[in-house]
Amino acid sequence: MERPVQVIMDPRSAATTQLITQQFALGQSIYLETLASRKAMAELESVENQLNALQAKEHNPADLQQELSSALTKLESIKNGEDEISTAPIKRVGLADANTGLGVALRIVESGDRPAPSQAITIFNQMKIAADAQIAAWQHFKTNELAKVNNALQRAHQPSMQIAAIEEQVHYAMTR
Repeated sequence: MERPVQVIMDPRSAATTQLITQQFALGQSIYLETLASRKAMAELESVENQLNALQAKEHNPADLQQELSSALTKLESIKNGEDEISTAPIKRVGLADANTGLGVALRIVESGDRPAPSQAITIFNQMKIAADAQIAAWQHFKTNELAKVNNALQRAHQPSMQIAAIEEQVHYAMTR
């Protein structure tokens, strides 16, 4: 059924149309960044689960076990911002924290009829930079590190990890 709906401004709100438009544009930007971050996070977790299952198998050749361990360490770095060789006093923001921060910024922006607080914009800007960096690291992992894992799997006469299967799992994770 279709029926016309008229939406009117809450009479208690002092927000102008311009303010609502700006708030919507900012919210839309944060939302799109959040979607990209969530997709990357779902893909990463899918691969991480598969790698953990492979690593748990008994009688893996040493080179396969080493490649799986290396891949899991790199995923951990992307996910949690930890770097095993870093001596920096400030921890990098991982994809998991960036994803959470983007959600916080979005809730703040969507929750009021006033200009977005500067703290929300600051959180968004910082988490966008972190998310973009970790998404790029994830893309690099998919194109380079996953190929190394698949080569090691082939040498061990085991089936390769398939990106299509990963994407199906991600679609499931994103739509539930």
